[in-house]
Amino acid sequence: MERDEFIQSFLNRFKAESVRFAPGLFQFRLKAFQGDNFLWEYQGATGKVIPTEVENIKREVLEAIDTCGASKLMVSFSAYNEEKKVEAANWNEWFLDKVHLKFLIPDTNFIYRHYCSSVLYRHLGSDFNQLIFRLPRLVILEIEKRGNLASEGSKDKRLAFYAVREIEFLKQKTRANFKPLSNIDASLVSSFTEKAGRKLVDMWIRKEIHDNIDRGYLGVHGDAIFLTCDLMNALAAEAEGLNTCYFSRLPQDSFFVEDNNSEQLFDLILATAIIFGEIKLDVILVGDTVHCSLILRGMWNGKTTSQWFTDCIQVETIA
Repeated sequence: MERDEFIQSFLNRFKAESVRFAPGLFQFRLKAFQGDNFLWEYQGATGKVIPTEVENIKREVLEAIDTCGASKLMVSFSAYNEEKKVEAANWNEWFLDKVHLKFLIPDTNFIYRHYCSSVLYRHLGSDFNQLIFRLPRLVILEIEKRGNLASEGSKDKRLAFYAVREIEFLKQKTRANFKPLSNIDASLVSSFTEKAGRKLVDMWIRKEIHDNIDRGYLGVHGDAIFLTCDLMNALAAEAEGLNTCYFSRLPQDSFFVEDNNSEQLFDLILATAIIFGEIKLDVILVGDTVHCSLILRGMWNGKTTSQWFTDCIQVETIA
């Protein structure tokens, strides 16, 4: 079931009953489980998402919450020595001013966290389409290698496919403003391939960017901005003289989906289903009584490229 179809079906099914029990569209609650393990609860009245406290699975739950754009973030630009919280009132204008006519170059981690779609696009709206992106070919190779090295059906395999979906999102939204970086030296690819998939590749990706700057493919010095949410990568890039935009997660005790934002809620459900493979979603309309339960799968045998690119999710009603 595609994203829009799932959202519409979900809302049509529960809208009348949720309105009858309480005012507002999202007054129902959702509880997500992997087997018997509780993952998170979504409270429609406030938009609050409550993650599990079980340490060995909480990290992965927070990954899903981060992927849907519910984390509090600080953004800092090395060239301007300025930083601002994404939730600040004038963040959009501040960010757009800093990146105007610049080449934005995301690293692998930025793509894996889906910050282009879940943070930049969600906050910038139609202005996002005017951003200029250049994607290192070694980032694509890194994602491909991680997927190929991962065992069939594993989390690493699912996340690699999901990362490619983020690249497709960039292509579709920015169109002519999106391009891979220009051709790279064969020896660089050879050296990179030996390390790809082992988390030792950031240096080669930065070298690809520097090579493109030196060849004049990224305008004059200072026209390229490296996007990363990896602190070590940000510090190393700054040490090498690369203009860097670093997205850091701030400490937070509470997480919220934006009011009545069915798209962001779906992103949370989808990310959870992909990270954990298969989840059970309990729908609660009033009190603690489960109205129905859904089995959701983020990946299954035979899932096609178009189904990945349209955020398809497999749905089975069990109660």
